[in-house]
Amino acid sequence: MILLSPFIFASLPLYAYLILGLFIWFFMRLAMDDFMSL
Repeated sequence: MILLSPFIFASLPLYAYLILGLFIWFFMRLAMDDFMSL
C-alpha cells in the first residue's frame, strides 16, 4: 500500500484532466447543438 500510494497520487492529475476534458467536450457539444439548431 505504501509502494502504491505514489503511483495513485501521480495518476490523480491525469484523471482530473480526463474528467475536465469530458466536461468541456460535453458542454461544447451542447453549445454546438444549440448553434446548429438556430
